[in-house]
Amino acid sequence: MSVLNWTQPDAAAALADQVRVELRHWPAEAEDVEDLRRRRVPRVLLVAPDEPAPISSACEEDWVRLPIDSADLDSRRATVARRVLQHSGRPRLDDHARLHVHGRWVRIDSRIGARLLEALLEQPDAVVETDRLMMAGWPGGSSTVNALRVQIARLNHQLRTVGLRIQGLRGTDGYVVVHDHRS
Repeated sequence: MSVLNWTQPDAAAALADQVRVELRHWPAEAEDVEDLRRRRVPRVLLVAPDEPAPISSACEEDWVRLPIDSADLDSRRATVARRVLQHSGRPRLDDHARLHVHGRWVRIDSRIGARLLEALLEQPDAVVETDRLMMAGWPGGSSTVNALRVQIARLNHQLRTVGLRIQGLRGTDGYVVVHDHRS
């Protein structure tokens, strides 16, 4: 994932790569909009010039009045995409080693920790084997299982601030990121 500088003209395009935001004409495509709402699909409604604007409090919906400049429309789509990512419960690690979850973030203070976390987040809710984590954390292959445990303990201290933890699972040789209901 990349961190976006909102002064860059390609920020909207970068967000579009992460979250698809649908466009629908309002009220002409009202039935389709209702389906998107039920499925919580991110969307921007293109409101006809003489029609009243829709009312919605969903973070995944916004509207614009037609006609609209394409740059303004791209900006509105990027805004919806950003809100969806911020409100999403799925953790994501940006290029500056910040873990974002539920609108909060924490900086991961070591490169090894960031590589381990990236490997753990590649498949949410999946157990990542110790061997895979060792390869991710130490690409040169020079470490021990004890060093992995130390890094996971450090990560858990940091992850607590955003309500997550890395848990080793009994009967497996691996770890998974879980929500920490104790924090």
